[in-house]
Amino acid sequence: MFDRSDSVERLHEAVISLERSRRRERELRAVQAGTADVVRVLALADHRHATFDTLLDALRPLLPFQEAAILVRAGEGTFVPVVRSCDWLSGLRLGTGRMVERVLRGEIVVAFDASLIPEWQAQDPDVRAQARSVIHVPLRAGDAPVVLVCTHAEAARFEQRHVELVKGILPLAGRILEKLDLLEVPTARARERRARLAVLTAIVDHIQAGVLVEDDRRRVAASNDQLGWIFKGAVAAPRALVGSDAGALEARLASLTTCPDEFVARTRQLVCARVAVAGDEIWLTNGVVVERDYAPVATPDAGFIAHFWQYRVAR
Repeated sequence: MFDRSDSVERLHEAVISLERSRRRERELRAVQAGTADVVRVLALADHRHATFDTLLDALRPLLPFQEAAILVRAGEGTFVPVVRSCDWLSGLRLGTGRMVERVLRGEIVVAFDASLIPEWQAQDPDVRAQARSVIHVPLRAGDAPVVLVCTHAEAARFEQRHVELVKGILPLAGRILEKLDLLEVPTARARERRARLAVLTAIVDHIQAGVLVEDDRRRVAASNDQLGWIFKGAVAAPRALVGSDAGALEARLASLTTCPDEFVARTRQLVCARVAVAGDEIWLTNGVVVERDYAPVATPDAGFIAHFWQYRVAR
């Protein structure tokens, strides 16, 4: 007797098997195309940002990401971006925890929901809002680790199959890093940036206004006594701030204003836009009105080097 239900079930299984085979074939083609593109990166790109942008183009057929950054370990052990695809990733500070330790051992790690991962829970709200799914790719392990981070604003965008796809390009990672100038630390550009920043910070004490200088990673590079005088209780020892997180100082300054959330939002807007602004009014809780100027500092040879803030009492 002909069993129709059994035939239908077998047909369904055949269709599913065919679809899986086709998907696997598409993925293999994507890996081949991605590998070819990475080779093109190595052959054609002639400087860091061109290489990074082309690398991201090569990865897009493999990964459903929106933004990405390459991170290296800073002096305090935290991983910070050296190249990134968007401004908000400049605020990423990835501390060493259990998940990061896995990456440092050479494992590609997927965070289906980064809000559940301690290293990502510690990020600023802007970063947490934009990075729900994250895949962490160790471009180089060992004493000078380099990590590629790809993000998506929605949860569960990366799967285990994406890990297998990315593995196909990892053997070329060392050559990619050579093109990105990450094997030379610090690079000539970084040394030039520090030299220019040193010149800038040397004149801070001679400015008759409250001054705060942040480097390109938003660490305090310099401040003066006038800043401490204006923000009494938030800046007790200006010189002791050097090297500290400017985001933490930003929160302390905000606590002395009548609208802390607006102060923080405006500060981060200026940091991201990097456009000079003069005369922003800030009302402090003690009744003092402060005017704030902002200017991004860049040079042709060193590129962007600092955020420069100036505060003065208006009335």
